[in-house]
Order: sequence, then C-alpha cells, then structure tokens
Amino acid sequence: MSTIVKNTFFVGDIFLPEAKPTITSDVSDIDSTLLDFLNDKEEECLSKCLGELYFEFISKVNLSNDNGLIDGAEEKWDWLLNGKKEYLNPEGKKRTFKGLRYKSINGEDAKYDRSLIAFYIYYFFKRETYITTTSIGSSIPKSKNSEVVSPSSKMTSAWRKFYKATMGAKTQPMFYQGKHGFGIDYYKSDSIFCSLYTFINDMNNLNENTYENFNPFNWTNENQAGI
Repeated sequence: MSTIVKNTFFVGDIFLPEAKPTITSDVSDIDSTLLDFLNDKEEECLSKCLGELYFEFISKVNLSNDNGLIDGAEEKWDWLLNGKKEYLNPEGKKRTFKGLRYKSINGEDAKYDRSLIAFYIYYFFKRETYITTTSIGSSIPKSKNSEVVSPSSKMTSAWRKFYKATMGAKTQPMFYQGKHGFGIDYYKSDSIFCSLYTFINDMNNLNENTYENFNPFNWTNENQAGI
C-alpha cells in the first residue's frame, strides 16, 4: 500500500533534500533510505496513535481514490483521514479537526500536502541519518572542508508540531473506564483546531461506538535539550 505521506510533504520547516519535493518529482525520485522511512515510520506512527483502531482504519484506505478511501467507506473514516470542518464537541463548542492529512491551500486544484505523520517521519529520519552506526559504534558523518551543523533545533520543532497535532498544545489528560477498557481523554483545549486524540475522544463521547478500540500511545513533548 502506498503511504499517506508523500515526498511533496517535506517542504518548509521540514524540508528534506532526499525527498526532492519539486514540481516534476514523483515516488521514483525519492531517496531509497527515505522511502523505507515513509513506509516503516508511517505504520509505526499510526499504529501507536490509533492502537487497535489502526487495523480497521487501514483496511478502509485506498489512496488511488480522491478521498483516499475504499468505495463505500463510512463517513467517519473520511473525517479521520481528511478532517471534519466543523462539529460541536460534548460541551457544545465548535471545533475543527484538520485530519491525518490536509491541504495547506484551498482551491479546486489543491492537493493534500501536510500531515502530522510527516513531522514524525522528519524527526526520526533526521535523528537516524545524523548519527551513523559503524563497526565500532556510532558516529556523526563529516564531509571534507565542511562544518557539521546539529539538526536538533529543527528536529525539536518538528516533534513539538507532531505533539500538538496529536495530543494538543494544552492537554489535561484524564483517565476513564468504559466498556472497551481504559482510555485517555485529552479533552481540554483552548483552540478551535483540535488534536487527533481530542477529536476521536469527542466523537466517542458523542457516540460511544464511533471509533471503537481506540487505545492511544501517551507521547511526551521535547525541548531543544531533548527532554
């Protein structure tokens, strides 16, 4: 299965030369190392974010269709993948969820070019390509007549954006127990744009069976010191 995140997603603050995100670039142009990351890290990110819900979600994905889903998929899967423009949360407040992928600009010709998953992939790609494993341990690659610049600042920025899009910028987690077991409710947010976890929990609070088997991973944020 092709990935939700494409090489054209790696622009701006998460620019990767290996992705070659140009007008003429396509999947065949991607560096093989990055291509492996697009597959492995997207699966890792989604499976941790969604828990057991991942298996049902991925069975509904068909990226050859315009909406990225199989024919006849329920509307809730479109909300999860492509976003829900407006809904009322259990407190009656208007909220917007951008989706696992979204468009940075509006218009008929606009394409999906952003995703919280891209921030996750960028972070780990930079971390693992910055430090190389050798036969005698780990080392930082150096080029002749050049200075190695640490990518930690951009890595941290990418991780914090992933964290905000996934868990929220201002979270107050509460643990609850329902018929499907224990869960985490990341409900508190001051923004009309809600995080992935908040959106799913809102939907489940409005209708308990909307996204069953959602048991998310509890991510931690980072600063530039890596803590």
